[in-house]
Amino acid sequence: MTDINSIFKKGEVVRNRLQQMLSEKEYACEDINNLLAAYTDLALEHHESIYLLIDRKLYGSAFALVRPLFDTFYRAHWVCGCATKEQVHEICNNDSFQFPKMSDMVRIIDEKYARGFTLIAALQAKYLVDISIMAA
Repeated sequence: MTDINSIFKKGEVVRNRLQQMLSEKEYACEDINNLLAAYTDLALEHHESIYLLIDRKLYGSAFALVRPLFDTFYRAHWVCGCATKEQVHEICNNDSFQFPKMSDMVRIIDEKYARGFTLIAALQAKYLVDISIMAA
């Protein structure tokens, strides 16, 4: 079994590198760039918060952030590869924008990005859990 501390260290390295990469470059002020930067920042905050909560042995609260982390991950992928320019503009300017249902969004993302596997199947294989309950 892998040592949890080594997993935490790897996660911290990746998170820090992503934060560094995002801050090193200036991006055009466009709806999609602003939205993806916001989703990335939110995902990185959730990731770090999960680590901090686990470190403080607040496992229930850490686990409660897993769903929002996946939601952010899926929305970013959907916006980046599946949404129209009009939908991206609407997301940026309308707080009541209705994203597809999570299960539909995952299917659409899989159809767009999949190369012989799906996100749900990959996550199930990796973590041996029924992720479909999270995508309902």
